[in-house]
Amino acid sequence: DQSTWREHGYSMIRQTPTRGDNQHREAVARALTSLNSGRFAEAIGLCDDLLAADPTSFEALRLGASARLLAGRPSDAVPLFERALAQKPDDAELLSNFGVALQDCGAAQRAVVQLRKAAEHRAECPDTLVNLACALRQCGELEEAAAACERALTLDPRHAGAHYNRGNALCDAGRLAQAIACYERALALAPRRQDILGSLSNALLLSGDFRRGWQANEARFRRSAYRGWPGLPPTMARWDGGRPPEGALLLVTEQGLGDAIQFMRYGRLLRQSGIRPILQCDRRTVRLFSSSDCFAAVVPFGSVPAGMAAQWYPLLSLPLLFGTEQLTIPSGVPYLHADAELIARWSAFLGRDRSLKVGIAWQGNPRTEIHHLRGRSVPLREFAPLARIPGIRLYCLQKGAGLEQLDSVPFKSDIVVPQPEIDAGPDAFMDTAALIAQMDLVITSDTAIAHLAGALGRRVWVALQHVPDWRWLLDRSDSAWYPTMRLFRQPRPGAWSAVFEAMARELRDGTHVRRQ
Repeated sequence: DQSTWREHGYSMIRQTPTRGDNQHREAVARALTSLNSGRFAEAIGLCDDLLAADPTSFEALRLGASARLLAGRPSDAVPLFERALAQKPDDAELLSNFGVALQDCGAAQRAVVQLRKAAEHRAECPDTLVNLACALRQCGELEEAAAACERALTLDPRHAGAHYNRGNALCDAGRLAQAIACYERALALAPRRQDILGSLSNALLLSGDFRRGWQANEARFRRSAYRGWPGLPPTMARWDGGRPPEGALLLVTEQGLGDAIQFMRYGRLLRQSGIRPILQCDRRTVRLFSSSDCFAAVVPFGSVPAGMAAQWYPLLSLPLLFGTEQLTIPSGVPYLHADAELIARWSAFLGRDRSLKVGIAWQGNPRTEIHHLRGRSVPLREFAPLARIPGIRLYCLQKGAGLEQLDSVPFKSDIVVPQPEIDAGPDAFMDTAALIAQMDLVITSDTAIAHLAGALGRRVWVALQHVPDWRWLLDRSDSAWYPTMRLFRQPRPGAWSAVFEAMARELRDGTHVRRQ
């Protein structure tokens, strides 16, 4: 129905006059019914059959593209949209959905072009304006994005998506009180929308309102990704947070590695309250997490022996359970430790290097750059001011995505790259932890490396975008979570050069980095 299409940001496809014989028209009608009923694979198959018979069928192209978009296949939808628009270049519905497909593929600039055209042809349509706002926000055009939502709200003051996306633009601009008000209005109109609840939680936490933020964060359990917990015995009940379990409590990690590292500290609080916590996590992190004193045991997903634990609890719900406020964050470090044998091995690799050893990482997960926390990664070229400082040697802690940038920077020869040996085995971050333990300083973008260095109790500087992820809060140079961490923030969106010049000044001065 219309609300389902609107929630996903798409323009609803309706029946239009179709050329061709009766058989063709009936097939188009069946494809449309399948599409609007959520049977996307069936709609795609029907449209593909139509295109096999007539590759120029406008309706088959239009419906086939939309079905692929709704099925989560935007890159497959793009060429079909292009073929349909070649026949009807001013079709506002097509332009709008094509723009959304381009945005979902990460081509935000192209999306803006198509969505501007759609808005010109559908000036009275709030959905198109909201789609345009989403693409503008992805391009960093926050004021224009908010203005597009405001225009949509003059057309439909009860448009939940317009309130929500206006809130997103305001949040990205650091106008948190206004953003929170937008999210609350959106929730009043669409109380079941999980994306609105998630954004509200992020804004509340970023503003420092932990009490309401942790509560709103519980809405994550409404997402489809949380409908099944890996490896949990089917008969094991979730702990209600009241009387301590009679047996051990199984804590389940969730979301990314950085989140697991950040919140595993709560195992100490559970132990202090008389609870025996066991951590269940990704198999690759078992060895690293086993170095912590936060748990009685650490086990991989899918291998919880019968009777090992009485009940389970999600790791990221512990701050709410303990009523964590900014002043009560359990910030004792270290609570992770590097392996002594690996430290010895990498010590031999480092040799007798008497320079100031600085480990660097710059690139996060590319998927999250498109869908979440856009702009948190730093181009390696921005590290150039650090490479020019005498007496400093840079050590690459980057793995996977981002390593290709080494070939495009003139200071590549100034970076020691311990690849491919680093973390080549089945265990995640074991070699990296041993290297970090021997660094005088770690400088990184907002990645799991920042959390790892902080949990190891090592000195770490984090380069943050102008409005960062909630955990770093706003307008402070220290971290409430990691006492050995310093935060260097962009003074304005995109201003990485100012961040690294500030770091370089402090490194040249030498008083803010001391060997540990």
